[in-house]
Amino acid sequence: HRAPPALGHGWGFVAAGGPGSPARGPPPHGFTAPTPSLFYRPCITRWYLQFYRTMRYTRRMVLLFIHIIVALAGLAQATYTLFSPSQRKIQTAYGLVAATLATGTYLVWQLHVPILQPCLSGLLYLAVALPMTLMAQYRLAHQLVRK
Repeated sequence: HRAPPALGHGWGFVAAGGPGSPARGPPPHGFTAPTPSLFYRPCITRWYLQFYRTMRYTRRMVLLFIHIIVALAGLAQATYTLFSPSQRKIQTAYGLVAATLATGTYLVWQLHVPILQPCLSGLLYLAVALPMTLMAQYRLAHQLVRK
């Protein structure tokens, strides 16, 4: 069992009470202390890196979940707007399409994935959502002209 590092010093620093100090006696046979360092703290560094990796993974998964929910909501809103058009519903559908494109672009940028597959999926999404919204806008315009 190693003693904790002295304040302001790395693991290999010999201080009062540390490995090899007169207060504890000679180090055990075969004990080799790591190189002294002011910045390397094994326990803190490992804990922080694990926490950082976990949080980075969690943040990406939450963003992916939000992206999927916004995309599905956009398709549902476009379908609903097609059958019951109004100006507010059309604006909401366009906003959800824009939010889906924005979160998809951010995901591609953050995850460093090859761009072909996300772009094809995005184009397919646009090929479905935008025509429905444009048809709803066309129907709303015709309803307003008839009145």
